[in-house]
Amino acid sequence: MSAGLCEIVSCATVQQYLDDTFAASNMRPEKLPFLSYVMSAENRAASNFELTGRSKKKTLQIIYDQPLLESDVSQNGTACTASTTECDTYQTYTFDTESNEYLEFTVGAQDLAGTCEENSEFIGRKIQKRIEALKLKVSQNLADTAVSDRGVWSADTANIDGTNVSATDILEVNTRLVDGTPNVINSALFEQVSTALEMSRIERAGIFGQNDLASFLRRSFAGADDSIGYNLKAMMERYGVAMMYDRHLATSVNAIGATNLAVGIGSIIPVGFSLYEADANKLNNGTDIAETIYDAETGMKFDLRVQRVCDDWNFNIRATYEFKTWPDDMYKSGSNFEGTKGLAALGVTCTDLQPCS
Repeated sequence: MSAGLCEIVSCATVQQYLDDTFAASNMRPEKLPFLSYVMSAENRAASNFELTGRSKKKTLQIIYDQPLLESDVSQNGTACTASTTECDTYQTYTFDTESNEYLEFTVGAQDLAGTCEENSEFIGRKIQKRIEALKLKVSQNLADTAVSDRGVWSADTANIDGTNVSATDILEVNTRLVDGTPNVINSALFEQVSTALEMSRIERAGIFGQNDLASFLRRSFAGADDSIGYNLKAMMERYGVAMMYDRHLATSVNAIGATNLAVGIGSIIPVGFSLYEADANKLNNGTDIAETIYDAETGMKFDLRVQRVCDDWNFNIRATYEFKTWPDDMYKSGSNFEGTKGLAALGVTCTDLQPCS
């Protein structure tokens, strides 16, 4: 048996593909729940981030007000003049259309002549393989951006019973407690997290990252009852907290000592670019192809460039994406919401394997 060879295989008497022969599908796309959430129509509909202009590095200036505080209000005013000068707060966003991730491959026309598979099917498989890899890379970029550009929890979040906000603004929660009986389930977890999200204005949130919270959510469907204090399934259904494992985000939040990231709808948005979306940049003359292709699952767009040089076909696939978050100073210094921006970190401190001391 020959294994591990990488070549274009000539058509044999009998030739089958791995997933047709065995119950194996090594090319099945990896689940990327955080990327899918951010790329979803619902999340993108919550924003209108348009970058226009002819420059390769595009800019957009976002203008906003900061809410006034109780302490800004004076008493017993009688004057008919004013001394406070009004202004706008703004943040400038940039997007570099030449900063991309890419993959390429080449194949000779003669090599394709002897294969069983239609040429178009072979090329389609190889392009899709690279699209999936580009999605993995963009997913990791997204996770890193979300963690580095995250906000904090509101000041009053620190008052939620059974939780703690660390010095690095990580909301610490427990899936297990010590309460007279070793390793007791924290049946108030859904309510605690839901309260924190509401206090910090993190709306219609998904919680992504390591598996502890996702596992706790799944177990809430497995017959939990009132004997542990609260009905976990009823709590989950009432508060509707979605918790999902995401490999890339799990790695990124671990670097800051957290386990998960709470992500409000519209709090981080994708900005994508495809050079070949514009009709003037498209090509299709038989030996040169320049076109935009799309991923059916996420809606992501990719630049596809195909060139035939002598008898070799050369393929280049590019993904040009950046991810933008809300301004850091939407709220004034001293506000209960100072530093909040719809993204905040959580840390599970007591789990099945690490019960509370």
